[in-house]
Amino acid sequence: MDLFATHLLVNDWIMEAGNKIRHSFGESITVDTKTSRNDLVTNVDKEIEQFLISKIREQFPTHKIMGEEGFGDELTSMDGYVWLIDPIDGTLNFVKRQEDFGIMVALYKDGVGLLGYIYDVMRDRFVYGIKDYGAYCNGRRLSKPEVHSIGDSSINVNGFMLLEANEKEAAMIRKAMVTRTYGASSIEHIQVVLGKSVAYVSTLLAPWDIAAGMVIAKELDLHYSTVDGKEVDFLVPNKKTTGVICSKDIAEEIIAAFK
Repeated sequence: MDLFATHLLVNDWIMEAGNKIRHSFGESITVDTKTSRNDLVTNVDKEIEQFLISKIREQFPTHKIMGEEGFGDELTSMDGYVWLIDPIDGTLNFVKRQEDFGIMVALYKDGVGLLGYIYDVMRDRFVYGIKDYGAYCNGRRLSKPEVHSIGDSSINVNGFMLLEANEKEAAMIRKAMVTRTYGASSIEHIQVVLGKSVAYVSTLLAPWDIAAGMVIAKELDLHYSTVDGKEVDFLVPNKKTTGVICSKDIAEEIIAAFK
């Protein structure tokens, strides 16, 4: 596979998908619930996933695909080429706020990340990583974020953690100068890789919430694991896992709160 040629294709697909999403605000949007009243799916989520899958199938018919809305394949391994897609990460924000949501796409081969993309649709902020060639934001190469202590920085967490954290977890969160939650893994990841937050910690993630961010994190020499320090498993039962992206210097401090 020509990685750069593939990158150019994916870049175009995601830009076209972003345009489709922006144009959808002038149309009727159908909203349904999945597992709970705040776990939403719209016709736009489904249409964007189908659009991206059709592009992948056209160019790479033998590749496997895992998509949030279920239009991909049922995977039993990460062998070969595997795409992971979240067509609209942060659907609740998409429906209620029309901002703070993103498109997330990643390509892996035999479990190793090759390409990772996060597109903040409404801010037109496009962050991506290419294996061994760095991470970029709108074409500008990113440097590894400066190292700061938790106490001198903001930390991003998922909202449920603020409600359900035990004493050790809450103590770690309180160390931060400020705690933020956007309700979208895509936006939280961007905050960290751009150096605006020192870490993103979530106890409620799916493989498609993580895959793109892991590729970008590796290119910036950042730490990425589950909250208890284990390697992320994309084939985890029920597709529910956890994640920490942060500087390697503070990873141990964060993970200790979850052990």
